[in-house]
Amino acid sequence: MSATRQTHPAMIDSVSPRCPHLAGVVPGGLMHRTSASLAVGALLLAAGCGTSSNKATSTPTPAAPETFQVQVDANRADLSLPATEFALAYYPKAVTVHPGDSVSFGLNNSGEPHTVALGSLIDAVAVPYSKLTPAQQQGDPPPALQAALAKVPQLLPDGPGDAIQAGAQPCFQATGLPSTKNACPVHTGDFTGTETLVSSGWLDANTPFTLKFGANARPGTYNFFCQLHGPDMGGKITVAPKATTIPSPAEVKAAGDAALKADTDKLASAAAGLASGTASKAFAGAFSQAFQLGGVAAFGPSNIHVPVGGKVTWQVFGPHVIYFNAPADAEQLRVPAPDGSVHFNAKAATPLGGPGAPDKPGPFDGGSWNGVGQHSSGAIISFPPDLFSYTLTFTKAGTYNYLCTFHENMKGTVTVG
Repeated sequence: MSATRQTHPAMIDSVSPRCPHLAGVVPGGLMHRTSASLAVGALLLAAGCGTSSNKATSTPTPAAPETFQVQVDANRADLSLPATEFALAYYPKAVTVHPGDSVSFGLNNSGEPHTVALGSLIDAVAVPYSKLTPAQQQGDPPPALQAALAKVPQLLPDGPGDAIQAGAQPCFQATGLPSTKNACPVHTGDFTGTETLVSSGWLDANTPFTLKFGANARPGTYNFFCQLHGPDMGGKITVAPKATTIPSPAEVKAAGDAALKADTDKLASAAAGLASGTASKAFAGAFSQAFQLGGVAAFGPSNIHVPVGGKVTWQVFGPHVIYFNAPADAEQLRVPAPDGSVHFNAKAATPLGGPGAPDKPGPFDGGSWNGVGQHSSGAIISFPPDLFSYTLTFTKAGTYNYLCTFHENMKGTVTVG
């Protein structure tokens, strides 16, 4: 269910992450095995559901309902690291609440698409998956698990195309099975623990998804995960009886902050390794063996110099785009429409001025560019051991800015002449 993990000598600390992400942008999609040529793991599941739980403290049981904060992804950039990092995780991944409380999921927008989904359909996947051995988790899923996965609406298709509205739009399916194609009706109401599916839809960085647990919510533990990245990117919410003492919102927030920092600190060596890049072997992204549910979203080196007629070759680690002179309307993957639908921005992934990534991994040539207009590699989905490299020849002097339309803040400059 994930690409083979191995260190690649071309990039310091670069290995295959256990959850190849954004697979639905090109052939291969949510919780489906991609084409063999891309070798992106099936299901995007490999590390299991969150099993940790918050320890009780002496915090008194409050009289009024409270709201607990959970961070989605990382998008961390600070002075200690020369790059932006992302994480396919929730922080914290385990929360305990009382009936009447709420959990607010806020997106740290790295550019990665995410959802938050829970309900009986999610438990039917997460619980049996967590019981598989690591070897089983990385292989083909058992038939029963495949059947359970098929009932969960996807966010992106198995191949090129627009977002699937069943996963892209919010859903509150109280009973029965939701559509796996069309958006389900969104009913008002609190989560009680009996629902089939409750989903945020494609998360908006500007609007947290807040889930309120009803006063009659059944005590118990409920799994949640991302409909793109699967239970590999998952967690648990435990509803405890009112009389039970639980960690406060401030303690939960502190635990999430600490876990996020601990995970992304593990990417420091991979981020530092980007500086070793050259024009003949530059880097687009990096992975680390120390933290396989995240990565570094940066170009290395960030500033490259070549003569007129010179070439730049990027070794690609992850799902990235190398886009020169990208217009503003190509810089975001998520595009909401006035009717409430949410769409994948094809402009962000479409090649311009060159052929785009081939079916089989390896080096490919994007042609030449004279600095006029736009030039884009299109989507490149590259994970060890099946890596792509992309080469572009520059025929006119000048300074040219480029970016990855999949990841906010992943930018670079090529100076020619």
